[in-house]
Amino acid sequence: MKLEDVDQSVAWDCKNIASSHALHYVTLVSPRDITFLKLWNLTCFCLECMDDNSKFCENKSHVLPWALQTFEPTNI
Repeated sequence: MKLEDVDQSVAWDCKNIASSHALHYVTLVSPRDITFLKLWNLTCFCLECMDDNSKFCENKSHVLPWALQTFEPTNI
Protein backbone atom coordinates (compact mmCIF):
# COMPACT_ATOMS: atom_id res chain seq x y z
CA MET A 1 0.00 0.00 0.00
CA LYS A 2 1.31 3.41 -0.92
CA LEU A 3 0.84 6.58 1.10
CA GLU A 4 -1.33 8.11 -1.64
CA ASP A 5 -3.69 5.08 -1.43
CA VAL A 6 -4.85 6.17 2.03
CA ASP A 7 -7.65 8.74 2.25
CA GLN A 8 -6.28 11.45 4.52
CA SER A 9 -8.94 14.06 3.77
CA VAL A 10 -10.57 13.61 7.19
CA ALA A 11 -8.60 14.11 10.38
CA TRP A 12 -9.39 11.58 13.09
CA ASP A 13 -8.71 12.89 16.57
CA CYS A 14 -9.43 10.26 19.21
CA LYS A 15 -8.91 9.86 22.92
CA ASN A 16 -5.87 7.84 23.90
CA ILE A 17 -6.32 4.27 25.08
CA ALA A 18 -4.76 3.90 28.52
CA SER A 19 -1.54 1.84 28.51
CA SER A 20 -1.72 1.34 24.74
CA HIS A 21 2.07 1.29 24.58
CA ALA A 22 2.03 -2.02 26.50
CA LEU A 23 -0.49 -3.79 24.26
CA HIS A 24 0.72 -6.64 22.08
CA TYR A 25 -2.27 -6.84 19.75
CA VAL A 26 -5.15 -4.58 18.70
CA THR A 27 -7.79 -5.58 16.16
CA LEU A 28 -11.19 -4.43 14.95
CA VAL A 29 -14.30 -6.21 16.14
CA SER A 30 -16.10 -5.36 12.90
CA PRO A 31 -15.11 -3.47 9.76
CA ARG A 32 -18.50 -1.74 9.92
CA ASP A 33 -17.76 -0.10 13.29
CA ILE A 34 -14.10 0.88 13.38
CA THR A 35 -14.42 2.41 16.86
CA PHE A 36 -14.92 -0.96 18.63
CA LEU A 37 -11.62 -2.71 19.27
CA LYS A 38 -10.35 -5.92 20.82
CA LEU A 39 -7.16 -5.55 22.85
CA TRP A 40 -4.73 -8.23 23.98
CA ASN A 41 -2.08 -7.57 26.60
CA LEU A 42 -0.15 -10.73 25.74
CA THR A 43 -0.33 -12.29 22.30
CA CYS A 44 -0.73 -16.06 21.92
CA PHE A 45 0.23 -17.99 18.82
CA CYS A 46 -1.27 -21.38 19.64
CA LEU A 47 -3.26 -23.00 16.82
CA GLU A 48 -6.63 -22.11 18.36
CA CYS A 49 -5.75 -18.44 18.78
CA MET A 50 -4.30 -18.28 15.29
CA ASP A 51 -7.67 -19.59 14.03
CA ASP A 52 -9.41 -16.74 15.96
CA ASN A 53 -10.83 -19.23 18.45
CA SER A 54 -9.31 -17.92 21.69
CA LYS A 55 -11.99 -19.61 23.83
CA PHE A 56 -9.99 -22.83 23.41
CA CYS A 57 -6.56 -21.26 23.92
CA GLU A 58 -3.90 -23.74 25.00
CA ASN A 59 -2.26 -21.06 27.17
CA LYS A 60 -5.26 -19.75 29.13
CA SER A 61 -3.28 -19.79 32.36
CA HIS A 62 -0.85 -17.21 30.91
CA VAL A 63 -2.89 -15.24 28.36
CA LEU A 64 -5.78 -13.08 29.52
CA PRO A 65 -8.94 -12.95 27.38
CA TRP A 66 -9.52 -10.16 24.87
CA ALA A 67 -10.54 -6.82 26.38
CA LEU A 68 -13.13 -4.79 24.49
CA GLN A 69 -12.50 -1.06 24.09
CA THR A 70 -14.30 1.76 22.35
CA PHE A 71 -12.11 4.11 20.33
CA GLU A 72 -13.72 7.46 21.08
CA PRO A 73 -13.45 10.22 18.45
CA THR A 74 -13.14 13.75 19.85
CA ASN A 75 -14.05 15.73 16.72
CA ILE A 76 -17.47 14.44 15.70
